[in-house]
Amino acid sequence: MERNKIIECLFLEEENIQLSTPIYRYLSLESFLFLLEFKRIPFSKIKNWPDSFEGSHFDFMSRQHKENHAKHNVISDFYASCWTLQEEPRVLYSTEREHKNAVEELKQHGSAAMWQSYCQNGGVRIKTTIGKFVDICQEYPSGYTIYHGPVYYAAANSFSKTIKAPDQIYTLLHKRVSFRYESEYRFILITDSEKNHSIETVPTGDLFDFIDEILVSPATETGEWIARTIYHMGLDITIDYPKRTDINSKDGKRFCRISQLFKRISEDVGYH
Repeated sequence: MERNKIIECLFLEEENIQLSTPIYRYLSLESFLFLLEFKRIPFSKIKNWPDSFEGSHFDFMSRQHKENHAKHNVISDFYASCWTLQEEPRVLYSTEREHKNAVEELKQHGSAAMWQSYCQNGGVRIKTTIGKFVDICQEYPSGYTIYHGPVYYAAANSFSKTIKAPDQIYTLLHKRVSFRYESEYRFILITDSEKNHSIETVPTGDLFDFIDEILVSPATETGEWIARTIYHMGLDITIDYPKRTDINSKDGKRFCRISQLFKRISEDVGYH
């Protein structure tokens, strides 16, 4: 069976990113329930994204229209799955130690801006690696091309980085500076024909193998029960895993945690 083409897109001066690099995805409660039920990661159709300026600096949609017209309306659809590296720019900190502490705090509790954007009514941040996501994309039905790489942030009128990717793709790896807090890592899936549906989904296989950590969204005083309910959903993944040795443990670390960003929430097993 023909394998999908998986192509990494980097800035000219960058070295290849290690496949073991962690990536994170913030999921609303609804999206987390979808993942638990169907064990699939969605790619959303780019032309349906709510940000009307996405890729507009390079007239992405205009180029697509012209190219599709030249191909007698045989349209290639673009879908994307957006993750975060959960990083901070080194230049913002005076020492390596300060920078390391800032990144560790983000990884420990998550980004307040990301929680607010994606998990207002509860949700999770899942952790996996670039390599694991590339692997499940390879298992996806063949005939697709998937590009992946970090997003570059700048003022819209001063995008200047050259990315080793086709014109259609590099426009989608530049983003306005207002979104820098996302520190996004993006996977772009291209189909060979027009699709009527707004979502393409890729199966994850065993969730315990695919996910390395679940961080439950932080809770306010009135939402503590939501956080603890979601927490127990995460614990269930380890309980259902046939090769488990300890509940809520993977590779010697806690598999599921509750973000303590706003207040202390008990992580005891059981409802109380």
